[in-house]
Amino acid sequence: MRKARMFALLVAICLSVASLASASSFGSAVSKSGQAGASKGVGTGKLAPSTCLYCGNAFYYGTVNGWNISGGWAVSDSFTLTAPGVATSATIVTWQFPGDFMTGVDWAIGTSPFNNNISSGTSATVDSYQFTNSYGYDIYIDGFAVASPTLGAGTYWLTLQNASSAFGGYSYWDQNYGPSAAYQAGFSQVYSRPSEAFRVDGVSGATPEPSSLLLFGSGLLGLGGMIRRRLGR
Repeated sequence: MRKARMFALLVAICLSVASLASASSFGSAVSKSGQAGASKGVGTGKLAPSTCLYCGNAFYYGTVNGWNISGGWAVSDSFTLTAPGVATSATIVTWQFPGDFMTGVDWAIGTSPFNNNISSGTSATVDSYQFTNSYGYDIYIDGFAVASPTLGAGTYWLTLQNASSAFGGYSYWDQNYGPSAAYQAGFSQVYSRPSEAFRVDGVSGATPEPSSLLLFGSGLLGLGGMIRRRLGR
């Protein structure tokens, strides 16, 4: 009986550690009338499993408008976290010229529009075709990794620019009238825009300090030794 209890305790600890990351999908499509459509996934699933840190803009239209994130233009949207977390990926919705699809994008996370004072980089995209809209553009869900910045509760800005595509066409970030503040910049001009469709994913909760990780690991080792001793009796 004691052996069974100790084994069950060890399994419970392992499951609690594994549950820190869980898979989640992008939001749902919304028609011009505001009615929700079917939920759309990120596609091939090559992004690391994670939980949604910011979901406020995780819905899309694909039919209203899109704002250029190629050819010298950049778009910056705000997002607010109510709890700390580590961002590992972002997912957006884009308009592409027929037959084209996005292959990469420059991204930045900062504390003000178009600011990269927290983290920035260039990432390849994981793309999932959704439909062709009435204007002839192909609508895609595009996911990409970010460099795991640790973010406390507060407001930040996701900026995208220099998007590349398979056949050299421009990429346009889908407008969705979400709660974010948003701007477009290019050629020394800055414009206020409606917000775009995106979400930020990662690991929620404060990042453990190295000393806490060492203490946790030591505790697991000690528990393992205790179980071995009891099983050996």
